[in-house]
Amino acid sequence: MSQKKIKRQAGSTGIEMALVFPALLLVLFGVVEAGVGAYDQKVIAQASQEAAREGVAQTKSRMSPVDIMNVAQDYASSKLITFGAPDSVVVAVERSSGTKSGDPLTVTVSYSYNGLAIAKIINALSGHVVLSAKTTMIYE
Repeated sequence: MSQKKIKRQAGSTGIEMALVFPALLLVLFGVVEAGVGAYDQKVIAQASQEAAREGVAQTKSRMSPVDIMNVAQDYASSKLITFGAPDSVVVAVERSSGTKSGDPLTVTVSYSYNGLAIAKIINALSGHVVLSAKTTMIYE
């Protein structure tokens, strides 16, 4: 190659990097936030399962709905990646048939996911992203 051609292409690498770097960062942050969101969804599902299992396993004295809620809240608060919003876990307990053996217990756990940057942009445009899990178990 001639010396002139090399000098003209010398700055093209920096310009290409300046154009591609923001897209790479967007993909990287998107993957990280999707991973955190998937992890939090799994934690919410596990919290509802743990609370329902605790609620139906007690055979001598049944747990109150508040105690079942506390089990889910404690599990979620210790495991969630919250990014500064730990109070956004909502737990609902439904025992419509009662607490006899064979009756269903339903525990629903919801969490308003805030995220880092991309999720905050999505929240601003379309409202909050709510992760939810529902578990139904039968009293023993």
